[in-house]
Amino acid sequence: MLLIGLSIGCTSISEILFGHEPILQFITQNSTELIVTIKKDSKVYVQACDDTLTLYHLNGHLEDEIIRDVEILGHIIQGYYLDEVLIGPGHRDEGCDVKECIPLDSNTLSAQLKSYRLVAQVPPPANYNELARAYNPNWSSDWRPETLNVVETYYAKGSTKVVLNYYRDDECSKLHQESMVIELLANTEEQ
Repeated sequence: MLLIGLSIGCTSISEILFGHEPILQFITQNSTELIVTIKKDSKVYVQACDDTLTLYHLNGHLEDEIIRDVEILGHIIQGYYLDEVLIGPGHRDEGCDVKECIPLDSNTLSAQLKSYRLVAQVPPPANYNELARAYNPNWSSDWRPETLNVVETYYAKGSTKVVLNYYRDDECSKLHQESMVIELLANTEEQ
């Protein structure tokens, strides 16, 4: 495991001056994930269903969010291609639809480095509705989308900003963010 920690940034200097010390301590990386460690006994809260950790690829002064949920780019209702495989229409990952403010009961968080990017949009195959019914027996439509997204898997690497999103109260009323810029190493499993 590699220990990483270059620079830390807080939402505002007033948080430090008025008793809100930064809680982000350090980040380690194994081949497929980051482990983020916060100060032990930090009393903080997170929103269930929201990303507690957000990653951004840094390119000069630009920050591009690293997408770690394929369904942000793939369209779950009409389907999409993921690494050249058609993920059929109507596929639904039930996911999380109830937001609640919950205590963060661990001083470590993990973030998968498996990420997704949109590489193209292509017309659906001629037998789209046949495939849709095979994939989802409840598919009853003859509707066809004009295009399907083509999504590719990759592992995040290079200069990356890791943002910790949290709240200090049990109502999750004011978002606090701390960040650390790190250099992600290439994933050895990807090569």
